Amino acid sequence: MTIFNEKEILNRAKETKSLNEYVDVQTKKYKKDISFAGLYIFWFDNSDKIIRTLKRNLQIKGPNRKTQSLSWDWNLDNEKICLYVGKSTDIKKRLGQHLLLKTNNLYPNTTSELYKKTTSCQFRSGFDYLYQKKNINIFSKINKRVHLSIIRENNFIRRFYMEDFLIGKLLPWFNIDSER
Repeated sequence: MTIFNEKEILNRAKETKSLNEYVDVQTKKYKKDISFAGLYIFWFDNSDKIIRTLKRNLQIKGPNRKTQSLSWDWNLDNEKICLYVGKSTDIKKRLGQHLLLKTNNLYPNTTSELYKKTTSCQFRSGFDYLYQKKNINIFSKINKRVHLSIIRENNFIRRFYMEDFLIGKLLPWFNIDSER
């Protein structure tokens, strides 16, 4: 039994639009009604290959607080790099949790550890980590660099397996977490 067409889902996942088409991160206002169930994929616009100049080595805490080293070093030459794949029953609400539109920079100081303000902000945690520099407008970088794919899907079983499938195929940087 096939729950979904893999080729079709992969093609839909790669259909990206600028995040700015959905939300103005500067004014913190949504431009489209995206309060529906489905999947969302954050992409980094790497058309100028800038990703190689950003901070990509980090440490995450694993079981028993054991430190694990990680380097985001795959897909560096892709024009678009998959940063995060997620699913939700309300994409608008979930994007808000990821974008943290009321929070400026998450990293006031340089660190090698990934910091999460909440358990739901993996995108911002990773994105801000890439740009750990003082005096930058992180929302300007998000506005310039982030693209989004949205796949409407009401069936929770298909959403569950589609998310796992896309994580395995697209290898999103910010979906990596240490095992518990």
